[in-house]
Amino acid sequence: MSRPTLESLAATTSSHELFAIFCYPLASFQGPDTPGGRDAFHAHFIYLDKLRTAGKLVFAGPINLPVPGQPPVHTPGALEGMIIIRAADKKEAEKIAFEDPYHAHGQRRNDVHTWLLAWSHNELTPKLAATFSKI
Repeated sequence: MSRPTLESLAATTSSHELFAIFCYPLASFQGPDTPGGRDAFHAHFIYLDKLRTAGKLVFAGPINLPVPGQPPVHTPGALEGMIIIRAADKKEAEKIAFEDPYHAHGQRRNDVHTWLLAWSHNELTPKLAATFSKI
C-alpha cells in the first residue's frame, strides 16, 4: 500500500484560525478560596460569560492542575488558565485578553498566541465543523 501524499492529507483537513490566551498567575494572584480572590474570580467569570454571549469564547478552563500524589506544578491556589477565542485579528485578541479582570487588575499575565486549529476528518468532524462554521 502506498503512503498518502502530503497534498492528499491536507485536502482532508479543515483549519480555522483562533487565538489561545495563556493565563499565568502573578505574585498578587489570590485564589478563589480567599475573600478577595472570590471577587476576582467572579469578575473573571462574568467577563467570560460576556465573551460567550458575544460569540467570542470557544473554550476556557484551568490548566496544569495538581495531580494527586505528585508535587504541585505551581503555588497551590494560583491557577493557570487557557482561553480559546475567536477574534478578527491578533490585535482584537490582545484587547480581549488584556481586558480580562484578572489581567487588568494585575493578578495574571495573559499571553496571546495565534492558533491554527486543524483536524483530520473523523467522527468528530461534523460536530466540530458545525461549532466553527461561525468563524
